[in-house]
Amino acid sequence: MKCYSIILCAGLVLSCSTGPDINDRKPVTDYISGQVLYSRDLIGDTFIGITGDTVLMEFYKADKICGIFKVEGDSLVKINEVLYRGRGPNEFLTPMLKISGDSLYAVDRNGRGPGKICRMSLGDLSVMGNNHASWEGSDLTWSNPMKSGSDFQPLGEGRILLTGDVYGAMNILSVLDVRERKRTQVGYWIKDGYTGPVIPKQSIYTAGASLSRKGDRILYVCGEGRYMELLDLRDGKIVDRKAIYSEYPKYADIDGLNFGADIKGNRGMKVYATSDYIYAMLYGSLDYSKTYKGYPCYFFDEVEVYDWEGNFVRNYRTSQPFMTFAVADDDSALYTLSMDLDTSEPQMVKYDL
Repeated sequence: MKCYSIILCAGLVLSCSTGPDINDRKPVTDYISGQVLYSRDLIGDTFIGITGDTVLMEFYKADKICGIFKVEGDSLVKINEVLYRGRGPNEFLTPMLKISGDSLYAVDRNGRGPGKICRMSLGDLSVMGNNHASWEGSDLTWSNPMKSGSDFQPLGEGRILLTGDVYGAMNILSVLDVRERKRTQVGYWIKDGYTGPVIPKQSIYTAGASLSRKGDRILYVCGEGRYMELLDLRDGKIVDRKAIYSEYPKYADIDGLNFGADIKGNRGMKVYATSDYIYAMLYGSLDYSKTYKGYPCYFFDEVEVYDWEGNFVRNYRTSQPFMTFAVADDDSALYTLSMDLDTSEPQMVKYDL
């Protein structure tokens, strides 16, 4: 990673106090300047992944789900749109999308849990998604009913790790064996002192959660609070755990009977992992009456970096706040999704690392 190191003075540190609580995050070590990638077709606000000089993003379109872009100099050129939205055999309603190895995986969801899984070879990205005969798909409705979360990881040999379990189970992660049609509890449960009903806690720790993987090591990140933990998984069971951040979600008594996440607390973090490093952007509480350096309150300009042992490596400060990000698979570049303050249009910025 190439960068320019800076020493922060007290005034610069205090100028960032409108972002996530400064006492709960790592100090900035490196400042990086980015280059805006000009695009006429940038739609959507979620990175799926980066492969080489190609960026995959989720679209907000009525008919298509995924947009594929190629970085050409200072431009971002759309080369394909794939995955139709719908209820047909080769269509998806609300899929979770994940790049793993040389494939794009999609796990679709229905109202009762996972609906199906499909694997598509990345191959020639300009035509990917049109050759349905090459897709490998399997039904997952046998696992229903299930309180399915927001992320998954392929484990190989027809198995996937999924956030969620049956309703009311004191478990956050499950392994689905697609070939054997078998669901197994991992037995992952976080003791945070909460003594209320199980389902609210189960919801908080699965909805918005994310999973990353390197071999047998799994990174779990909660969608609320500030909780990020490394897990070693052997034969579907956890054999070791190491928390990187351990701030539990805060609960709110909604009406005397029901509990939910306290929206005044920290709102989790956005994490993107490569084979060498873990990158994390921290979210504070959301106060839409405030801005961050002129940008919406959910924008930020820092990315913390850790190795897969959980050791802090550095903290980048970017020249422009952003709402989400992804990293090149060889750790050579950081891509952020920001906004043009003059037009309010989305704007992708590339930072060489």
